[in-house]
Amino acid sequence: MAEYRDSLLNFTDNAWNELYEIVDDPAFAGQAAEQIYRDLVENRRPVPFCDYLKRFLYNAAALSGPYEAIPLGEYQGILSAAFRETGAPVSFEESSTKMSAAFTNWLTQKAATRGTVLLLGFGLSLSLSEVNAFLLKALHQGALDPSVPRECMAAFCYEHGYTFPKFKEYQVRFEKDRWDHPSGEETVLFQKLKELKAQDPGRSDARAFASFLNLYDQVRRQLAEEYNQSRREIHPVKPEDISPADVESILYEGVPRDGSDNLLPLKLSSLSGIFSDRRLSRKRIRALLRGETSTDRSDLITLNFFLWARKDMSAGSPQKRFISFSESTNQILRQCGLGELYSALPYECFLMMCLLTQDPFRVYTDVWEKAYQSL
Repeated sequence: MAEYRDSLLNFTDNAWNELYEIVDDPAFAGQAAEQIYRDLVENRRPVPFCDYLKRFLYNAAALSGPYEAIPLGEYQGILSAAFRETGAPVSFEESSTKMSAAFTNWLTQKAATRGTVLLLGFGLSLSLSEVNAFLLKALHQGALDPSVPRECMAAFCYEHGYTFPKFKEYQVRFEKDRWDHPSGEETVLFQKLKELKAQDPGRSDARAFASFLNLYDQVRRQLAEEYNQSRREIHPVKPEDISPADVESILYEGVPRDGSDNLLPLKLSSLSGIFSDRRLSRKRIRALLRGETSTDRSDLITLNFFLWARKDMSAGSPQKRFISFSESTNQILRQCGLGELYSALPYECFLMMCLLTQDPFRVYTDVWEKAYQSL
């Protein structure tokens, strides 16, 4: 039973083991695209938020039997008892939502907001590391971001074991610029909050957007260089000549298109239940460049994958390329407060497996093509 409990939350190790089982297969080198595609369809399923929450509550309450067989009402009771004991609310704003209704939603919805995880942190008296694990494993997002005031205050509370009323006190101080009478440990927090108060409120996403622009510029330079080497035209292609449509056509050359030259929807592919539809289509790239949508970790990972997958590694091994890509990508993600590569996420595992082949971009394209072959 102890082993079963451990496996419910520690599925990251299992994902890494499964990845290496695939790539270490002697047949992998000659059948990489087929094996990766089969693994994605048969074995890779992201753990939804409601599932992770149930697994966590199952472990915390030391329940027995399969966690899926526990009645919903029992999980609701665990949440209710914990939230009443800690005095935590189920919303940061004034709300008419009943506590029982909120718990039902949390236990049945596949996705949730970062705010929901923050509330669970207070309601369940979670540690800082447990909250960050929730964000990574249940939301597939980065750890608490100290450049976001609410998350900075919440992280301080989790770290010191403070309850929600203390967090509300910090919120009021922040809103009213009241920094008097700090305790010794609060001095650093108050100084940080004063600095955040003076900053542009949109700054937290600025690092991710800057990283996107940098990677996008590198991709355009790479494509311009490839075009010029292959075509040898009198008038060379410049990086600024590369459009979002050009980037899309290379990234997704294995995906069929409709009569308007748009990528066919992900829902028509066999990977629709595995990947979230965050493909870097020309429409999404333009929206990112215009600041109409926020940069997602998958945007950064996809662009960096392209750069490493197209890099000439004739003198090195796939393992060397994989390690270099992982180190580079993790550095970018950490700088943006987006955590690190996570092998339990099917899309990220897919890219990592591709990079462990001799021709990663061709394998990547072939897998996308296989996903639409049933049409």
